[in-house]
Amino acid sequence: MSWRAWRPVLAPALVVWVMASVLTAVLHVSTGDLGEYHRYALALLHPHGGARLPAEYPAPALLVFLAPLALPLPYAWGFCLLAGIALAALLHGYSDAATGELDVTAARRLVAYLALGAVMFLTARYDIFAVACAFLAL
Repeated sequence: MSWRAWRPVLAPALVVWVMASVLTAVLHVSTGDLGEYHRYALALLHPHGGARLPAEYPAPALLVFLAPLALPLPYAWGFCLLAGIALAALLHGYSDAATGELDVTAARRLVAYLALGAVMFLTARYDIFAVACAFLAL
């Protein structure tokens, strides 16, 4: 599959991801869900913290919360980068494994949905990781 076939999907997806990342990093650094994830990660690294995640997060969420700390970026930007990787994996899931053909229409619908309804949450919440795992498991 050539990159030209991906262009109608990747260009808008990149714009949505950059817009979401800037909004997330500027507006949600210490407040909101992203601030909570950062506090969870720091508490989990503290030897006597005894930190526990709320029941709504499965154990693999620990990796998502801790991974941005391993990057040489501020936590918010690291989380945004990982959310962008999850978005790329989700978009790649719209390609046929046998032929490599991309369902451009379906992938563009996903990008449009994210742009219209979820741009503030795309990189600021854990949800993109759960959605990508569930979708790719199908």
